[in-house]
Formats: sequence, C-alpha cells, structure tokens
Amino acid sequence: VLSVEPESCDRISQVPDIIRRLLRFCSTDDPALADMSPTSGREPESNSDPIEESSASSTKALTSLNNHAGTTPRIEREDIQRHCLATLANLLFEHAENQAKFAKVDGIRAMVELCRTSRDVDVLERCTGVLCNATSLHKPSCVRIGEVGGLGVLVDLCNSEFGREGLEGVGSRIQTNAAETLVNATKEHTDENAAAIGRHGVTGLVQLCLSQSAAVQQSAASIL
Repeated sequence: VLSVEPESCDRISQVPDIIRRLLRFCSTDDPALADMSPTSGREPESNSDPIEESSASSTKALTSLNNHAGTTPRIEREDIQRHCLATLANLLFEHAENQAKFAKVDGIRAMVELCRTSRDVDVLERCTGVLCNATSLHKPSCVRIGEVGGLGVLVDLCNSEFGREGLEGVGSRIQTNAAETLVNATKEHTDENAAAIGRHGVTGLVQLCLSQSAAVQQSAASIL
C-alpha cells in the first residue's frame, strides 16, 4: 500500500511505536519469532510490555494460521521479515521525521546485524534498502553506521555470493542498495567513516568498480 500511496506514510507513522514494532519483527533474535512451528505447542510468555503483548498476540494468530496447514499456506518467519522490512523502507523513504524515529530505537544497529547474519537474499535486499533510505537525510544515522561496523559489513556483502549479479536480479539490487548506503555514509562524514573504510581495506570497493551495474560503479568511485 505504501509503495503506491505514499501519503499513507504519515497516517501509519502516527501509530504508537510503529517503527519499533516493525523493527522488532525484523530482528533475528525476536523471541516472538523464535519458534513458529505448528507442532511446538509453545506460546509466547505474557508480560506487561504493550509491545511484547502485541507481538505475542500476533505470533499466536500466526501460529493458529499455520496450524491449518491443509487450507492455509504456512507463514515463515522470513516472510514476516521481508514484509516488515519493505514497510520500514517505505516509511523511511525521503521522510526525515521517520528516519529520526528509526535512529532513536537504534534501527541502524539492527539492520547492520541482519546484513551480517541473514542468508536470505530477499531479506538482504530489503534490509539494505532500509539502510539506504535511513541514511539519505539523517546525518546521525550516517555516523552510527560507521560506529557499529556497518561500513565493512556492506562492502563485504557487495562482494559476497549474495551481492553478485544474477540471482534473478536480487544480487544486483543488494549491491546497489549497499553501495548507495556507503555513499550516504561517507559523503559528509569523511573523517570518521573514511578512516573506518581505510581500516577495513579498499580492495572490496575497487572490485565494485568492475560491477556490471553502472550505478554501483559510480557509487564505488564516489566512495573511493
């Protein structure tokens, strides 16, 4: 909905803690997503945190859907991550206020960790898209991505098996998103982040100059 109706962003942004709620469902260590097996019989523990309670209720509903596997397709945790990441990317696109909210709940650290640990190419595509949008207007997020080691993670991701051209175009989009994020993070913060790039090594960026994507080539040259 947000991708075709950008005006809906402002309305959805008014939902209390919506950024944190979505971010929580993107997390790889979210206890509410830890076990969605219909045979597990485990239900999320109750607590007094309204965010936790909302998450627990959502997971219980999803488990109920999964229990009807004969009539309803099984809902995988990666599906939830993909949809939440896509929603976050849309909410952050050219929206300074939402980018500030995202930074306030340390969304940059969460996304960097997801880029570091996920092995799902669709999750990685959307995660790098979130980082790209989160750093487009918000300077503190550009600094933060360097502080949490995100620059090296993104360079390595661009040159990994997940960032290669092919993969039905997903690899190229991962490269493009990650490279644009690196441009955002280095263009106005040359001292701290350039030093971080230097410590990590520039070989990966040189390799990106050979990318089949002209946009990635341009980004890599700009960073160098």
